[in-house]
Amino acid sequence: MGEQRIDMQADPTAVEAAMNMLDSLPGEHRERYLRAIFDAIYTYRATGEVAALMQIADDVTASVHVYGLPGVPEALRSAPSRPTPPIHALDDVFAELLT
Repeated sequence: MGEQRIDMQADPTAVEAAMNMLDSLPGEHRERYLRAIFDAIYTYRATGEVAALMQIADDVTASVHVYGLPGVPEALRSAPSRPTPPIHALDDVFAELLT
């Protein structure tokens, strides 16, 4: 006998909010987000550990909540897609700390 399928019971409003968040992310961010979700899924499939799924579920719901706060979507869209380079090279910082 095959595995029994679970009747999904998600709140359609929550799913729609998550999809809106995902749709509005810049491509690079969307790819990283989806990669993390797929990583959790395949970690679960490889190990049987539910912790990976629970962690990504917590991460997704927290992200959707934060994204729904006033001003957050605009701030994310206006943020640079790549981090700005550090002002000082790490070697210089370590050298200064050690002297």
